[in-house]
Amino acid sequence: MREADDLFEKYLEPPYRARAPKVEKVANGQMLFRLEGERHHRRPDETPFPIKDDGSPANENRHLATNPKQRLVAMDRDRIERGLLFPSAGLYLPSVQEEAYAAALCRAYNNWLYDYCGEDRNRLMGVGVIPVQDVKLAIDEAKRAVNELGFKGIFVRPNPVKGRNIDDAYYDPLYKTVVDLGVRS
Repeated sequence: MREADDLFEKYLEPPYRARAPKVEKVANGQMLFRLEGERHHRRPDETPFPIKDDGSPANENRHLATNPKQRLVAMDRDRIERGLLFPSAGLYLPSVQEEAYAAALCRAYNNWLYDYCGEDRNRLMGVGVIPVQDVKLAIDEAKRAVNELGFKGIFVRPNPVKGRNIDDAYYDPLYKTVVDLGVRS
């Protein structure tokens, strides 16, 4: 799914808000995600949703990803009963090195997704992002995402984080927690 452009500006906790990732319009009219000063999400030439000069989408279907009502209408049209919602910009949260900031970013994303799914929690099912930079913080956010937010799964990107692959024994307590929670990672 494509997150709202202002997700982090609205949902990131105040101590981190000045560092919030930004979505920027670039010279060719396409969008770019910046996190910690680095380009992420899409290179400008890969953006599938060009933006008109007035800032509106050149392709109106772009809003299906960021508007839950429109997503549900499209799901009805395509006869999709329910959907698990995975991140797009959230894919890049493991690139943040600072554990506390990474955890705040994951909480912001998960809180936004919770609100998004609120349009119809039976049909729009969240998959939480967790801060794998620190196993204790990852466990805490996995528990919150499942127990408090009602998410159906936990998302872990397979790339190394802080020199550890996802099969590193460091993550064993996280995987035990995920199994105990009865969800998938």
